[in-house]
Amino acid sequence: MVATAGIKRAINLAVWAVFIVFGVAGVAKLIALDRFQTHLDAWTLIPGWAAPVLAMGVPAVEASLAGLWFIGARRRRVAAATLVVALALGALSVAQYMIHPVPDCGCFGVLAKHARLEAGLPKLIGINAVSVAVLAAWLSATRPSTGRSAGDESARRRTPSGAERSRAFTLIETVLVIGIIALLVVLLLPSLGVVRQGAQDAVSLSNMRQHASVYSMYATDWDDYSPYPVDPGATLNVFRGGGVVVEAEYFDVTELWQVALADAYYDGAVFSHSLSHPADRLRGTWITYRMTSSYLAHPNYWVNRPDRDVSLWGGVRVTQTRYPADKAWLIEFNPLHDFLIPVGLGAVGASRKGVGLAFVDGHAERLDGPELTTPLYHGDGIVDQGFRRLGIFGMHTPDGAFGRDKR
Repeated sequence: MVATAGIKRAINLAVWAVFIVFGVAGVAKLIALDRFQTHLDAWTLIPGWAAPVLAMGVPAVEASLAGLWFIGARRRRVAAATLVVALALGALSVAQYMIHPVPDCGCFGVLAKHARLEAGLPKLIGINAVSVAVLAAWLSATRPSTGRSAGDESARRRTPSGAERSRAFTLIETVLVIGIIALLVVLLLPSLGVVRQGAQDAVSLSNMRQHASVYSMYATDWDDYSPYPVDPGATLNVFRGGGVVVEAEYFDVTELWQVALADAYYDGAVFSHSLSHPADRLRGTWITYRMTSSYLAHPNYWVNRPDRDVSLWGGVRVTQTRYPADKAWLIEFNPLHDFLIPVGLGAVGASRKGVGLAFVDGHAERLDGPELTTPLYHGDGIVDQGFRRLGIFGMHTPDGAFGRDKR
């Protein structure tokens, strides 16, 4: 009985802590609704129209539930409603984590910046899991007893009945369940990370297929030429689109092609999420998908010799591609990871398996290094890091558009 009483006190303290957290989080978000909505906009699972509704509704519900608990109004119903809210928020957080984790959920509003309470999705999932376990334990521990007379109640107090002993055992079971849930969360998070990475890779390949279809549209509009919005005779090329104007050198179009095509093919969108792998931290401000430089010069230009002729710079027709199913139009290149990869490994990102490529025939797939043609490490169309030059799978092969990027 002493142990049971101790467990009850611990559960009561824990449930009060849950409502304190809910109340503080709700009020902190209500103080800065704009900040919270900005964080919700990064959740890809939440439709644009729903973000303002949730930005107002979630903190209002949290603060209201906490307030009802503190004034003692129908606490079992309040706890049950809070349990449902925590389950819903936890499920949404797990789904978002599997697709694209956000660095900060904005759960603690104005306090996040000042009290260092930034909460990424793993922390939010953990908070909701603990809240669900605590609320379930409290609801179990405070179940109303069946109706008894005063005499029965007096006798029950004097002599513990089998039902009371069973109830005490239920509390111990509840504590064990809490421990098991915590253990499962710890064990499942790595698996969820693998599933999330697979889902992100699938989204990335879908993005690349869409961009390959845009390249095909460009070829239809421009006499069968692969996208070629540059002038080989200019010292600097000017790329305009979506209100952005950029001056860059000839081969820089490999990472600025979306600017040149924005107005005609992307409704003026220069840095949309569809231009990046979902795992890239610069998503929305940078692009992951690079145009291959094979289509910026005649295939003879890419012969493996140091004295390539600049006069061979120019557009390449799609029909010059000998192996459309094996020749890449676009490749994944993540500047936050791939700069750190040794030259011999090309652009296989450190945080993901293989590299995604969109091919001229319209399909996209993810391939590992041994499945790809060895890239060139010299000449134009590669990444120059200052201290070394980085060969990138798919940027160009010794035969240019005539060659294969897939073995």
